[in-house]
Amino acid sequence: DRGAPITAVAWVPPGTDLARASNILKADAGADAVTVADWTPEGIRLEVRVTPDRDRTRVGDEEAALRERAQRALQSAELLAEN
Repeated sequence: DRGAPITAVAWVPPGTDLARASNILKADAGADAVTVADWTPEGIRLEVRVTPDRDRTRVGDEEAALRERAQRALQSAELLAEN
């Protein structure tokens, strides 16, 4: 389905400012919507969603590309825990 959203998951540490993370993902990763999908003591799982144009042909690995953009955006904003 061409109109189906492209979704990816991003985990952030439990103390993350969710409004800031959402704003960064929208501005820097191109997300249309960011929602909290799960919350555990280890972290918060965010669902990152992009709705493509209905007239555009979808190409492979769009979910992977969205995950990479989300990770880069969160890392650049220093919102990911260091290993």
